[in-house]
Amino acid sequence: MDAKRRFSDSEVAARLARRGLRLTRQRKVVFDAVSEAGGHPAAHEIYEKARRVLPQISLGTVYRTLGVLRDAGVVQELHLKEAQGRYEERGDHHHHVVCTGCGRIEDLDAAAFEGLISQAQEATAFHIEDHRLEFYGFCPDCRSGRSLRT
Repeated sequence: MDAKRRFSDSEVAARLARRGLRLTRQRKVVFDAVSEAGGHPAAHEIYEKARRVLPQISLGTVYRTLGVLRDAGVVQELHLKEAQGRYEERGDHHHHVVCTGCGRIEDLDAAAFEGLISQAQEATAFHIEDHRLEFYGFCPDCRSGRSLRT
């Protein structure tokens, strides 16, 4: 996803209100940190961004807030091969390609895989309601030895 914001503050507030919650300053700061990251930040990266605005915020508060925002449907938690979760603002359904060398994550448009759901339903007799698809490999920088992360 690009750094384009998907949800306005009023939309985030409405989604929280449906769960009986308010858009507090801490929730807004954490949501803004995810939304403005322009990638797939880990919780500690979101924490560092949030601390620039709210120096007193704790890492525990960031984790709890990410859970609240996830449950409200405005952020998505990605569980890739690495131990720590990654987050992104929830938007259009898409898939991910992950570099196993440096950890780089890129989005893939789900439209290229439209037939996959019907194939899975036909093969299993399940009614598929949701899915996630991740591809793993080496990015061009790692393949050429230019990656800065090891």
